Amino acid sequence: MDKKRLLIIDDDAVVRHVVTYMAGSEYAAVAASSRDEALTLLKESFDIVLMDCSVPGMPAETFLLELRSRSPGTQVILMSGYFDSQAATRLGVKFFLAKPFSGPELLTALQCVWPYTAAS
Repeated sequence: MDKKRLLIIDDDAVVRHVVTYMAGSEYAAVAASSRDEALTLLKESFDIVLMDCSVPGMPAETFLLELRSRSPGTQVILMSGYFDSQAATRLGVKFFLAKPFSGPELLTALQCVWPYTAAS
């Protein structure tokens, strides 16, 4: 069985490393430090994108429009230390993960999103 593909976007190297580790052997995780870097990685397909709300650079709206045009079945989980339901709604994102989170919380969020991906 192929691993589920996960793209992690966060400007904090520690967060990228820890989330990659916590995703464990069930996910093929790739990390990017910016949305611009993530766009270059979208040449490959991903099942889930886990994106920090406050990554500097390209606006989240611009990135999500490009993501949806390239890969409409990819699901997005926003993560942030500050919950902003209006931002999530405005961006059309259904899933949110509050920082800090534990390994089990991350895996639960990823498992909740999985049924909605195009690959299912």
